[in-house]
Amino acid sequence: MIEHRQRTPSLARRLLTWYALAVVVGVLALGVVLNRVLEDRLLDDLTDSLESQALLLRSTLGDDALPGNAVLGWANRENLRVTVVAGDGTVLADSSRDVAGMENHAGRPEIAAALSGTMGVASRVSTSVGVEYRYVAVPPAEGGWVVRVAEPVNSIAERLERLRIAIGLAGLGAALVGVFAVWLIARRIVRPIREVTDSAVRVARGEHTAEIVGASTVELQQMADAVYEMAGELRQQAQQSDDERLLRDQILDALDEGVILIGPDDSIAYANTWARTVLGERESLAGLPGPLQELAARARTASE
Repeated sequence: MIEHRQRTPSLARRLLTWYALAVVVGVLALGVVLNRVLEDRLLDDLTDSLESQALLLRSTLGDDALPGNAVLGWANRENLRVTVVAGDGTVLADSSRDVAGMENHAGRPEIAAALSGTMGVASRVSTSVGVEYRYVAVPPAEGGWVVRVAEPVNSIAERLERLRIAIGLAGLGAALVGVFAVWLIARRIVRPIREVTDSAVRVARGEHTAEIVGASTVELQQMADAVYEMAGELRQQAQQSDDERLLRDQILDALDEGVILIGPDDSIAYANTWARTVLGERESLAGLPGPLQELAARARTASE
């Protein structure tokens, strides 16, 4: 029984364990959802920002002059990659490469969308510079060119990483506060249970007058009442047993003959006054006279 109790975890430990598991699962699930939501949100914000930049740049480019110098100046100021494409897909200017070595861009999905009259958006690794970009291309103005603005996607990853760290620290702090709160609650729950349990253990050990503590909840009060009732019944049984033992002793002591009760281990469990007077105080069968030992042996053998 003792070994079983030692192996069984306490209620407080169970509460903390289950809460910790729930927190871990909840934080992981929330982290996955938040990571996806934040990633999509940051990507949308980047797209909106690039669209605004592209529209602003398109409005500043002249229709008659080549856009090379304006593109380079804009790209340097805004730290963006800027590409200007003619209506047939020919690259007129690019802030990252010499246009002489660049292929026709009419097949690029964002350029094709812009040439068709809608805003084009795409994400891919640039074949020109080998970096993953978010591309936004706006349709040309009347008689103008397609303006495409791009920014490396790793800028989103950096911001997302900072947000992940902030969310992780906040989640860890909330989890620690929650664990501490659950620990306090578990103590408040377990303390009265332990007190009622200790009272029950004392009653089970024979302390029939052990005080039964009160309880702070209906369930614990019911448990305390049950223990109190059990203790009362045990007290009554103990008193009844004492009364019966006293009555037995009085009856046997009134006899003018000896009565001896020998236990299975040959110990003298009881001897009335006459037997103690005649034979003296004896603790075992071996201390009795030989005839009595022989008589006891025959009685055991014959079972009578």
